[in-house]
Amino acid sequence: MMQELQVMIWEMRWMIVLCVVLIVVDLIFGIENAKVHKEKIRRSRAIRRTVNKFIDYMCWILFAGVFAKAFAQPLSMDAMTVTATVMLIACISEVDSIWQNYSEAHNKERFSIMRFIIRFVKKKNHDVGEALEETIENDTDR
Repeated sequence: MMQELQVMIWEMRWMIVLCVVLIVVDLIFGIENAKVHKEKIRRSRAIRRTVNKFIDYMCWILFAGVFAKAFAQPLSMDAMTVTATVMLIACISEVDSIWQNYSEAHNKERFSIMRFIIRFVKKKNHDVGEALEETIENDTDR
């Protein structure tokens, strides 16, 4: 089982690199946004939040891989496609955060990718869109 886990992590190495890049870019734009708004930048808080995000993403990656192995393979689905789909959903929220920091720092119009996706889903299926919106709102309240 450990060998299979190592192979799975090796296959997802580029997803891990992508997550690291997204986290670093979010950190950079977050610091830039704080400087523009003349907020005090506390290095310990920035490091803690960055490390927490890295741990969260590693949990998401492991969850996605194990989920795909547990459910996709028995259903004759490609495990990497399922893993990539789960990771895409997780990465969209990070890109949304990056864009928010960038747009606030550069006085650009704010645009939420998540809100765009919710509106798109609502047009296709109102009930699914409502459920997605409620889930995201409950998650951001924490």
